[in-house]
Amino acid sequence: SSPVDHVLACLGAVHPAPRELTCNPTGVDGRPACKLFLRGKSCSPDCHNAHDSPELRPKCWPFERYGVCPRDVVREKDHSATPCWFPHVPSPELLGIEKPHLALQCELGFADRVAGRCRELLGPDSVVQAGRFNLARAADCVLFVSCDTTTEGKSSHNGDASVGVANTMRRLSTDPHLLSSLKRAYCVGVDGVDPRSNFGGAGYVTVVGASKENLLAEVRAAIPKLLRDVHKRSKKQMLVKARCFPKWCADATYAALERDGDVNLEIFQPTAHSPTHYIDVVCVKNRAHITVWPTSFVEESIEFEEVSRDEEKSCKTETETPQENLPSTLRPYPALPKPGSCTLEYLLTQHCERVKEARADKNPMCRAYFKLEEAADRAGIPITKDWHCVDVGAAPGGWTQWISDRLLMLEAGNSALDGEHKGTVWAIDPGLITLDPFPKNVVHIKMMAEAAIAGNAIPIENVSMLVCDANASPAVVTQILLSVKPALKPGAYLVTTFKNFCKGYSEWRSQMKAARAEFAENGFREEWFGHLFANCAQEFTFVAKFEGN
Repeated sequence: SSPVDHVLACLGAVHPAPRELTCNPTGVDGRPACKLFLRGKSCSPDCHNAHDSPELRPKCWPFERYGVCPRDVVREKDHSATPCWFPHVPSPELLGIEKPHLALQCELGFADRVAGRCRELLGPDSVVQAGRFNLARAADCVLFVSCDTTTEGKSSHNGDASVGVANTMRRLSTDPHLLSSLKRAYCVGVDGVDPRSNFGGAGYVTVVGASKENLLAEVRAAIPKLLRDVHKRSKKQMLVKARCFPKWCADATYAALERDGDVNLEIFQPTAHSPTHYIDVVCVKNRAHITVWPTSFVEESIEFEEVSRDEEKSCKTETETPQENLPSTLRPYPALPKPGSCTLEYLLTQHCERVKEARADKNPMCRAYFKLEEAADRAGIPITKDWHCVDVGAAPGGWTQWISDRLLMLEAGNSALDGEHKGTVWAIDPGLITLDPFPKNVVHIKMMAEAAIAGNAIPIENVSMLVCDANASPAVVTQILLSVKPALKPGAYLVTTFKNFCKGYSEWRSQMKAARAEFAENGFREEWFGHLFANCAQEFTFVAKFEGN
């Protein structure tokens, strides 16, 4: 994460606590702390070391910075291990415009990209908090987001469905690449979900604990109480399915849902299939967010409607129906049903999975296909069926395949698969293009880009898009692409990937900065630059528009 991004700072690289804090702690009066006392053991009566109570000790250094204590991680495996000597202060409650709507679970490596995309779709202040599962480099985390849209300067957190949980998820669902990077979306709060409805009911509560054990005890006590409060409004037995983050809070959640006398049995029962309500429990920094929400709530209508699963399946639009006569890569991602026609359960639990399935079903020849797909979406490249495009360093053909697919899709009628093609892709690479079957609108030029221009293999000033995903440093890629500039016509788009084929990270960043400046000096206006979800950790994508010399 960026060092200036205080929200994501807890997700950054983990550093050990200062040695003097862990090996030689001191009391408030400056005396060395008694380590026997810190461990909860008795010491000699004439001990001259400090015996400070927990509230007088300094805060736990790693817990304050990362929301996770190494001692807690050890105690998950060995309950007899010594607990942390220092207090774990819970995170403050998020109120007002910082009150979140959703908690998005993803891998740590995607956290900065997910946060950046949420800020683009929901507003610059939409990411309000973050938390990690543990201190490992490859682990999961959650990002708390809210829709920070305001009306006439007033806060949007007023229960209005237009800015509530469902609307926030709908805005995020406009980007299938974002959804593909998420593992789960949790409901945090019930803004926009009317808790007074007699058809379902909803509720939210947050509890804190001085330690993990204390927090789990609070969760076990709070869940039955919250469910009983929701039942008072709905007057119906609830079939409850639980979703938890992190997984160490799952046992406490399931224990709270177990039968506790006939009273609770009449109010709620745990279930894994066809629930009437979900209960989402998200624990971050000794604070648990507990939300009960109904599966049958329909967004924008501010009421609950009994929508059967058969009806929900019929919510597919024509664009969502698989077109068997098209190649798998040409089939579009599932579109969301119109507001008022899908349930909150579909928005939060089902649509994301359908997008992931559609992405897997595309089955392109290589992963690079999704880079150009996402770059074109993010930059809004208005490709048309008559475009002539050049792919430099095309082998094995992932980007060539995407351009060819788009040109085929834009051709009018089913004859687009077999008839004449107005658009063309010149794939420049001495290597082998492994597209099978080989598209009819692709011409493989088996030479280097400089030789192709010198030999007039590409018409001058006739290319509408120039792309390159070559495995080379930004400086090398820049020179190769500038050699193809005579083939571009004014208004042509350029898309390239800046990869770290440099001697180090600092040199890579320096070369990217110099490359962007050199493109600007050569008549290219930058349209978009960033880290795509489809990019590797040390890849950035650059999109520019050629304005002429």
